[in-house]
Amino acid sequence: MSHPISFRHKLHAFGDASETAYGAVVYLVVTKEYHSTISNLVMAKSRVAPLKKMTLSRLELMAAKLITFVRDAMKINIERLTCWTDSKITLCWIKGSSRRWKPFIQNRVEEIQQLVEPSQWRHCPTNANPADILSRGSTLAERFRSRICEARRYDADICCLAEEIGSIKVLMKQAENVTLNPERYEQFDHLLRVTTYCVRFGKNCHLPKPRRMVGYLTPLEMQNAKNHWIRKAQQERFANEIYQLSKEKPTAVSSRLQQFDPFIDKHGLLRIGGRLQNADLPESIKNPIILPDKHPTTTAIIRRGHLRQLHGGCEISLATLRQRYWILREKREVKGVIHSCPCCKRIESMPFVAKMAPLPVDRIQ
Repeated sequence: MSHPISFRHKLHAFGDASETAYGAVVYLVVTKEYHSTISNLVMAKSRVAPLKKMTLSRLELMAAKLITFVRDAMKINIERLTCWTDSKITLCWIKGSSRRWKPFIQNRVEEIQQLVEPSQWRHCPTNANPADILSRGSTLAERFRSRICEARRYDADICCLAEEIGSIKVLMKQAENVTLNPERYEQFDHLLRVTTYCVRFGKNCHLPKPRRMVGYLTPLEMQNAKNHWIRKAQQERFANEIYQLSKEKPTAVSSRLQQFDPFIDKHGLLRIGGRLQNADLPESIKNPIILPDKHPTTTAIIRRGHLRQLHGGCEISLATLRQRYWILREKREVKGVIHSCPCCKRIESMPFVAKMAPLPVDRIQ
């Protein structure tokens, strides 16, 4: 008595795209009893790429959508469907959440996921993708010479390796943005040293151990730290002026700096312009750095100049500061620092004078 022969049908669909066309190829793999298999080309479909230039990844996605169209056209009972693409980007789009992408990709990914489960998609190398011939085109002779069309290459144990894209969950904690406050440091040099050590530590974290900077702080590092705090103070108070000058536009007429003809130097610092370009003077005197008034950085710089002049008066402190800086409302700022200096208060303070008693009557009559 003969037994009916059972068949199992499996579909293997391949998609590919190029700059000129994209297409899909479907192979039917029939498994008989005793594990004998037969695979044949069932359907192939290609389309010309749109006139509007698109990236290959998007064309690969349209080829994947074409696979689902070919699959729906099959009217036989399919036990399992496996879709293949040689684009890892397309595979990532299909297996990921469609809400993450832009509308063009999102719409096509949603349609593909509704027709084919994302777990049914696999990756195959380009040299083993039969749809590659479909997308790039070939003559009839080239097609028969191509080994990629041999049916034995698409048996049940197809040579393409399934590449699963696993999801990686990263636990991240937002670090608090810690900033240095110039008002916490009595001496400006102390603030510069702390800033320089922080910058050096950040750079050393990205360098191998032999190339890390160690030892004493260099003058260049200290100068860069000072430029950082001056630049930050200028950006906080003169943001509009810096934006206009960066666009090579003049400052507004209503600006406080309009009369100084300001410009931005190679370090990003605002300096005063003028007509002393040909003078035999240092650059810091010809074009001093502009400092805003009522700012902690300006106060710290004035305090350092006052200490370096051994607690000199207002005029000598101003003369020293003008060699490098142009401070807005400088006299008021310098006097405020001198009046708040504890050492100057102690030296200039008057001795205590006891209150005198009233004059006697016989002396005033």
